[in-house]
Amino acid sequence: MKKSLKTPVEKFNYLLKASESVKISAIMLMVLSGILIYQMRAQVTYIIPLALGIVVLIAYTVNNLWLKNYTIDEKNIQLQLKRYKLYLAKRQKYEAGIVFIWILTVTPSYLYGKDIDLFLLLGFMVFTYLFIVLGNFLFQKIKNEVKEIESQVNHLATTETSII
Repeated sequence: MKKSLKTPVEKFNYLLKASESVKISAIMLMVLSGILIYQMRAQVTYIIPLALGIVVLIAYTVNNLWLKNYTIDEKNIQLQLKRYKLYLAKRQKYEAGIVFIWILTVTPSYLYGKDIDLFLLLGFMVFTYLFIVLGNFLFQKIKNEVKEIESQVNHLATTETSII
């Protein structure tokens, strides 16, 4: 049975842990590119885009995915929520483009030696579209959860001030 998160601090800590999983998925994409580099080591023209894809992912991960100094307690949760919303907005602005660039760098090596037909290209287009739509859906879900936490925090703050 799943434990229900009750306090805004618990919910926010859960969101921070979920955001850390994005960093892990970026690292997995880098590893996948590294495996493709190893497999394509005889083809320099395929290695260069793969290496550029890894560099783009590393730069994005270092600049956007490392969560910095989130110490959350009941006193500073509003400030941390504002910081987290800015972090999400910054990530959402660039993430789809970065993933699209990575897919473009992987595509030539994936297609190497395959018979390219209309169905393969349509499949790639659908894969890319679903990847981006899923990412946007997850961003919207997280934004809704942040709004819910903010409303709980505001409700708790007004309740405390009305008691005093």
